[in-house]
Amino acid sequence: MLLALGAALFGLLVALPIGAIFARALPGGLLWDALGRPVVLDALRLSGQTTLLTLVLALLLGTPVAYLLARRQFPGRDLLDSLIALPMVLPPAVAGIGLLLAFGRRGIFGAPLESLGITVGFTMAAVVLAQLFVAAPFYVRAARAGLHGD
Repeated sequence: MLLALGAALFGLLVALPIGAIFARALPGGLLWDALGRPVVLDALRLSGQTTLLTLVLALLLGTPVAYLLARRQFPGRDLLDSLIALPMVLPPAVAGIGLLLAFGRRGIFGAPLESLGITVGFTMAAVVLAQLFVAAPFYVRAARAGLHGD
């Protein structure tokens, strides 16, 4: 009973602020009207596409890393583990600046990518890179724990 009460309180702690945002931003039950607008549908479609692509990339790129961390000992393993955890503790602004410095038009890889005809900044690729940078470490951590089998 105490466990269920704790879970319910935690659920309220998460749900109430989100509900308050919707109540304040969309008074009078305008949520369904807003969801039918073309600009909102386009945003939802773009979010779904980038999320799906990020999921596929996280699975393809993160699973081998998680397997190595869970099952193998190698030099630099602890360093790799620390680097994977770093995006989880970076403030979002710092992560964004780092991505711009790496892949932006004036970034380290921006000019070489642009010479190949690839522009990253303000594109769907930029959204996927940002999502992957933030979300992949959580996947690698969870997959590593699952593959470790403790």
